[in-house]
Amino acid sequence: MKKRTMYIRMITASLLRRRSRMVIALLAIAIGATILSGLVTIYYDVPRQMGAQFRNYGANMIFTATEDTFSQADVDAGVAVIPAKDVVGVAPYRYEISNRQCERHDRHAHAFL
Repeated sequence: MKKRTMYIRMITASLLRRRSRMVIALLAIAIGATILSGLVTIYYDVPRQMGAQFRNYGANMIFTATEDTFSQADVDAGVAVIPAKDVVGVAPYRYEISNRQCERHDRHAHAFL
């Protein structure tokens, strides 16, 4: 009998005699693979989801006028202070709060223009 065939016969006989150990080892490998898969998914997916939620949340910085006027040049000057690698995007909007008397319920409504 060759060494290889004897080795294979010993391994198969050992596995057949100790099935419970083989099942436990396979379960341990399966559980480890499942945990690893979950951790890799969390590692890559959570930062992506958090970034999307923060982008949906709104601005990280809002510039307001110190005087009555606020031009695009003022926005450009404010953005120039921030390093270019830290700026993801700039979206100038004009926010104003206005009060309007509601006729139906006699309440004040706030609107962003």
